[in-house]
Amino acid sequence: MKNILLILLLFLSIKSTGQKIDEVEIDKFTGKKRINTELITLKGGLSQHVEMKIRTVDSSIFIAFRGTWGIGTVGISDATIFLFEDKTTLSIFPTSIQSYNIEVCNYCTNWYYQQYQTSKADLKILMDKSIISIRRYYSDNYADTDVKEKNAKKVKGLASLVLNEMNK
Repeated sequence: MKNILLILLLFLSIKSTGQKIDEVEIDKFTGKKRINTELITLKGGLSQHVEMKIRTVDSSIFIAFRGTWGIGTVGISDATIFLFEDKTTLSIFPTSIQSYNIEVCNYCTNWYYQQYQTSKADLKILMDKSIISIRRYYSDNYADTDVKEKNAKKVKGLASLVLNEMNK
């Protein structure tokens, strides 16, 4: 069991160093740019792990979360809210009703990969302000998690990279 946990932690730490564009391509049907970033870690740990990435498809922009924090189905009106240092907030909403993966084994944990609609204006806010906490609504419940300063800087960098790539 210890070996499995060590391998998992090593994989998560290697996989979540991100803050770069993973892929840029021109969609052969629309001729528009598609951007996909690597995942960055917002909160590390086995019981409360959450990662984030930004991707674009044509002119649509999405923020995706993957993690073990706040497990549950999200409905179309279940917001994720970013709280910034200046006490302002930014709310984003899911693209659709989304569930989560249920793992059945002795050492497994449930996890989700859920996607939220956003905009260039929202990315500008994420680039300019520092996140201190995130609230995620799901299944008639919510979960809060604080974001360390080093991870808030990763979000700023990711938003900046995507905006710059979109404007090329």
